[in-house]
Amino acid sequence: MQEIVLYDIQSKVGAYSSTTWRARYALGYKRLPFRTVWVEIPDISDVCRRIGAPPTNKSPNASDQYSLPVIQDPNTGRCISDSFKIAVYLDERYPDAPLLFPHRDLGLQKAFQDSFHCIFLSSIAKPLRRKSFAAFDDRTREFLEHAHGVEVASDVSLERCCDEAKAQAKETYAWVETCIQANGNDATFLAGDVLSYSDLVVVASLKWLSKASAEDWSKVSEWHDGRWRRLLAATEGLMMDGLEDM
Repeated sequence: MQEIVLYDIQSKVGAYSSTTWRARYALGYKRLPFRTVWVEIPDISDVCRRIGAPPTNKSPNASDQYSLPVIQDPNTGRCISDSFKIAVYLDERYPDAPLLFPHRDLGLQKAFQDSFHCIFLSSIAKPLRRKSFAAFDDRTREFLEHAHGVEVASDVSLERCCDEAKAQAKETYAWVETCIQANGNDATFLAGDVLSYSDLVVVASLKWLSKASAEDWSKVSEWHDGRWRRLLAATEGLMMDGLEDM
């Protein structure tokens, strides 16, 4: 089998984006050989057009918008954009590897991903956005500052946010814990005793937080009796070795 190519966002700390971590974890869980092509954020659109990656959205003027992750599979000649579509493709093309959708509940998992992503962006990612820019080089940071209209700030943290913002951040993961506990108090994953794509969505957010703000991760990891620290460890324990360096 030839290596699958994962297009990921370049940063000073290696794999960083929560959305690209979903695809990286998906490949690692299925133990599919792959290599990474690192792309700076200002170059994403040009690279995606060059390799024939499908657009993932439309701008207000109806022009195509591109984002990472993207995978190229030389075994099939396919180029897939969007972490959810990548996971679906990997299960369909490589069904003998561990399944990301073991119960074939794609609709429910897509709904969970979209709901969690929306809540995560507003309650955690947005408050830490200015701090997260520090993980990029000058060119990318300037691009992001211009795009978002804010400057990098290293002193930002959830702890320094207002009480309402801190409560919203904790409620984000409290909602996930409620979903997990519906499977029983001893359940580790959202599908009970087996990992699924939705777990990767949550774990990818934790991985991003651990790199974006070590101060906040040290606190979040102990929320809900340490569930998030254990979930990250349990998930990464199921991955092939060297995942972060590929």
